[in-house]
Amino acid sequence: MRRPSDAFNAVLGLFLVIWATVNVESISSWAQALTELVQASPSWVILLLAVGYATSLIYVVIVFGALLAGGPERRPALRDLAIAGVTAAVLVVILAFIINDAWPYVSPEIGLEDPAPRFPVMREGMVTAIRVVIGPHVTRPLRRFGWLAIVATAIASVSLGYGTPTHIIGSFGIGLFSAGLLLAIVGSPRGYPDPDSVAAALASLGV
Repeated sequence: MRRPSDAFNAVLGLFLVIWATVNVESISSWAQALTELVQASPSWVILLLAVGYATSLIYVVIVFGALLAGGPERRPALRDLAIAGVTAAVLVVILAFIINDAWPYVSPEIGLEDPAPRFPVMREGMVTAIRVVIGPHVTRPLRRFGWLAIVATAIASVSLGYGTPTHIIGSFGIGLFSAGLLLAIVGSPRGYPDPDSVAAALASLGV
């Protein structure tokens, strides 16, 4: 089915991308202070933030494994996951070269010291796209874990200097746009019913 919310996500995502692109040079004082605080923090704080940044990778691996184990009926979900992730990555690369004339950070936690904020933040865009497009296919715990991964990646990205809050908002928009556009075109399942709906349905059957 095609839901109005999918088209809304695409439009909202496009708006956020345009807004972030226009304001890409703006760096809030609190974000700068946060970055300086992290740089002066003990090594265990840096390690904790790096774990938070890696949460998105953990989420993608878990989702991919769950869908792969689901058999042939999960192939449409795997297709959507791949298309949304690749679309977000391509958009990130294009914008990175237009704005920075450089590749976006792919794995900045490996061997990169003193990074300069760079828009867009690829991992934020990709994990958002995957979370939104895969939401109707997975259970509520995985959906919640997806939002946790998005938030953890955003906080870690700003704290570790990979991007500013504006960069994060724009990257989140890239993910929303990629997933929303795809679902608006190909449609999506109705998703898992909530427990209250299941209970009501069983009660109506006398179970």
